[in-house]
Amino acid sequence: MSFLLQEEFVVKFNRKSRPYTATLTTRGVTFKPLDILKGRIIHIPKTFLISCQSNLASEEENGLFQLIAFDPETFKIKTYNVHSLPSLTEPEAVSLIWIQAFQRCFPLSDLPDNKNILALVNPKAGQGMAKKMSEKICPIFQSVGFQLNIVQTRHANHGKDIVINADLTKFGTILIFSGDGLVHEVMNGIYEREDTKDIFQRVNIVPFPVGSGNGLNRSLVHFSGYRFDGRGINFALFNVLRGRPTSIDSFLVQQENLEDRIGFLSLTYGIIADIDIESEGLRSLGALRFTVWAMHRISSRKNYQVKISYLKAKGHQANQYDLPPLEEDLPDSWDHEQDEFTAVNIVNMPYIGEREWIAPSCDPNDGLLWMLIIRKEAKKTDLCKIFIEVETGKHVKIEGVDMFPIIGFRLEPTNDNGCLSLDGEVLETRAVQGIVRPKSWKTLTRLNAIKK
Repeated sequence: MSFLLQEEFVVKFNRKSRPYTATLTTRGVTFKPLDILKGRIIHIPKTFLISCQSNLASEEENGLFQLIAFDPETFKIKTYNVHSLPSLTEPEAVSLIWIQAFQRCFPLSDLPDNKNILALVNPKAGQGMAKKMSEKICPIFQSVGFQLNIVQTRHANHGKDIVINADLTKFGTILIFSGDGLVHEVMNGIYEREDTKDIFQRVNIVPFPVGSGNGLNRSLVHFSGYRFDGRGINFALFNVLRGRPTSIDSFLVQQENLEDRIGFLSLTYGIIADIDIESEGLRSLGALRFTVWAMHRISSRKNYQVKISYLKAKGHQANQYDLPPLEEDLPDSWDHEQDEFTAVNIVNMPYIGEREWIAPSCDPNDGLLWMLIIRKEAKKTDLCKIFIEVETGKHVKIEGVDMFPIIGFRLEPTNDNGCLSLDGEVLETRAVQGIVRPKSWKTLTRLNAIKK
């Protein structure tokens, strides 16, 4: 293929500077070392190019332009600083030619039409990492034409208050620098608005995972076809710059005498909810808090008396059903069980944390919920295996574990023994019911497996 531009430069990246022949084509940019024994050929496909901007005025000696790209092998954002060789004449003109050619060939057409972003930052999330990460990430968005309104949350439910009162019609994306808790606040703030349906379909919600629980981001990484880098932050960055709007499921949750709520991750009752809620005092340990408290909870294992009802997915679709009031009986098409259980979980995402692959068959927009039941017959040794194998998805094969797809559910605890949580947030331990809401909100991602 013929090239559009070709020039010899000094390229600095990974703290090393080497002379290269840079070639620009309609397919991307290639850097070929002048001495093939001192370096390797670097090819950046157009899909992974993010921005090209001048660095003539920077402190870099002989700087020409800076290229920012996503590396799918390392799953990191990389910066290539391009410098002139001593023999280069008119460096300003060369810099301008390359930048303009880049912008013509790669106009970032995947960027949303609405480039206004509301960035919500929980400064306490990740032991202060959220604030530092936002200060590092947001300038990248600004460099490619996004307009950002950055707001720090000051207290619990502040994120919810912000989206209830803000004019969200002017934003195309909401970035959330925190864990799943702030995502939950934003989702439910939007749900309380009069224009809830319009906002959920108009505004993309993108999590930047810097909390102790990051199940949403981890689930999206799982279906992306990319390798999880242990954090998922670069994945989120790439999604905003190169992702496409993708519809995702949520589920409606109801309790008597309370406003309806929206869940996107899971509703849990029993030992898993106890571990999540009771380990709050260990938040300084990060994700390790869950492992520590799981061992404590298994050693002092108890069961929970509850009646569970569910509408199996086979032959049913969520849009065919409305939930009756909690005080009324459910239709005959529902199944019921009443017994002591170790845990009952309603899951909408394959991962509920960075390591917990709790629902291996779950697809974030399959129009289904997944019910995970740990029965009282599971022994303490089985529980240990479950919490180990949940990282591989093999826990569903352990004795005492059942998992199957459903459309709707109702849980009726016989007392307030045990915790009940929605997306990691505490609910009153009493009767609760819910139903899936297929493809009810949008995020930005570039998934191979999720159906568009």
